[in-house]
Amino acid sequence: MIKWLAISFLLLFGMPDSFGQSVNLSKIVSCNYKNKTLQVILKKLEKKYRLRFSYSSSLLPLNKKLTLSVRKQPLKKTLHQLFSPLDIQYALIGNQLVLKKQAVNPRSYLSFSTPIVAQKPVTSKVEISIIDAASGTTIPKAHIFKSDSILVGTSGPQGRFSIRLSPTQKVTLTFSHVSYEPVTKVINPSTQKEYAIWLIPKIEELKGITISINRDKRWKKLFNKFKDDFLGTSSNAAQCKILNPWVVEFLETAQGIKLKKESEDTLEIENYALGYKLMFLLSKFVLRNDDVYYKGQCWFSDLSPKNKKQQRRWQRNRRRAYKGSFNHFLAAMAHNRVTKEGFEVMVSKYPPYKSNGFYFSVPHKELLRPGKKQGEHFFVSPYYVKVTYYGELEEYNYIKWYKRSNPWVRGHLKPRAQLSWIWLGTGSVKFNSRGRILNDAERVIRYGYWAWERVGEMLPHQYLAEAYTQLAHKNKR
Repeated sequence: MIKWLAISFLLLFGMPDSFGQSVNLSKIVSCNYKNKTLQVILKKLEKKYRLRFSYSSSLLPLNKKLTLSVRKQPLKKTLHQLFSPLDIQYALIGNQLVLKKQAVNPRSYLSFSTPIVAQKPVTSKVEISIIDAASGTTIPKAHIFKSDSILVGTSGPQGRFSIRLSPTQKVTLTFSHVSYEPVTKVINPSTQKEYAIWLIPKIEELKGITISINRDKRWKKLFNKFKDDFLGTSSNAAQCKILNPWVVEFLETAQGIKLKKESEDTLEIENYALGYKLMFLLSKFVLRNDDVYYKGQCWFSDLSPKNKKQQRRWQRNRRRAYKGSFNHFLAAMAHNRVTKEGFEVMVSKYPPYKSNGFYFSVPHKELLRPGKKQGEHFFVSPYYVKVTYYGELEEYNYIKWYKRSNPWVRGHLKPRAQLSWIWLGTGSVKFNSRGRILNDAERVIRYGYWAWERVGEMLPHQYLAEAYTQLAHKNKR
């Protein structure tokens, strides 16, 4: 029987937006483009000066041929020289230059040569001190989360944390530390600018300790098994390190292993292949024969690269981890780009180990249902869904895992297109246009390549948002 995986987890995170760079309109530029279309000039400027133009192709004269020749002049003046004859207005919003075609209004006091810089909203700074309720000392490295479990940050060496909010904005924050009971507090900058959060230490009962060499060996064996089935066996998973393995305890069963109790502490995992640190609060883990089920909450933060070379390697590995993933597939369905993104979808009435190749094609739109809110979708199917991704070959570690899970398979296997199956049963996968799963989808069962990809391949929602932006840009072309 082909090894399969039932997964349910909430991927919750917090990390700063690092996509793109701020645009310096005073930057000195030089270029010489003769008789080139506007679209070509924009792409060359983007590539040469790391700019990012955002526009609707149906509203701009992209095929109009122009000549732009400047030498050592500010970017602001160059853009005015390019856009002014075309009655194109540009606005600097964040790190993007948003282009818009407008008719010239003679009564307008706004010059098209003046970029509209998005005004920063008025904010108030709130200072928060996190204090030990027993000793009165401050607590460093406490984690602060929003009510939706997004990581906001951690307290500094002096136990202090600051956050900027609009004067009318209220936010509910949860303060937690492995040695203290968590506290939730509503922060309201309109009534208070400084807060003191008192955390109560956890009471640990000291029990008698029996040292057993055999028990330690057995725990290590179970932990290694847990690590392979939780992190995975991919090349990315091989570069993951669990910093505090002692926080999990196991029970050995006749079919496999399971957690002795729900974890009270967070597993700290550093992924040196993707450049992330994960904090995983594992609430359930069951390994039964070849079936794996785990559930929990996960927060992401960026690791600091040693140099630019390592940063580029992380970006490259993140793209590879995303391509062909279940999140990539869901985003492609939402944007009607399943085939263009390299996926093929077929269905069968039977599970993969009984189908004998009997699959029939179905339009992927029939597997999609709209949600109640805009941008939300449901992935539904009464059949087993087979998904083939042709954009990338299988990893050799997957072939080893496949042969180990199916000992009757003999001979040398070459990497091929990535094959995955999914069984929704009576359940469904609720997701948004970015491919982010919005429900726990406990009844969803994955087979094949998606079953093999585990926590070592996980990406934060921030990365899904960046990938979504690229998909949306492709749809505009």
